[in-house]
Amino acid sequence: MSVAERLDGATLYKQSCAACHDTGLERAPNREALRAMTPERVLAALETAMISMTSGRTAVERRAVAEFVTGKPFGRPLAITPSPQSMCAARAGDFANAMAGPAWNGWG
Repeated sequence: MSVAERLDGATLYKQSCAACHDTGLERAPNREALRAMTPERVLAALETAMISMTSGRTAVERRAVAEFVTGKPFGRPLAITPSPQSMCAARAGDFANAMAGPAWNGWG
């Protein structure tokens, strides 16, 4: 089941987007133009150029709107866990050693 099916992208669009995109507001792509885009492209716009309008929406809500306006599902599911490559290797820090005895730690 896609994100749009779990969350009502149509309602979110009507609440947050339709006032500009359905009324011919200058620089706001209409529904036909949005349908020609990929959901990834719409999501990128929602999270960059449109961030002032969408910052109150969750990532899942923005994805639902992107799927709704394009009529297409995302190629990959939403990943909220960082990949192992993006994580630092676990190792003991120097903090414990720094607190082992007296040391100069500041001014005065």
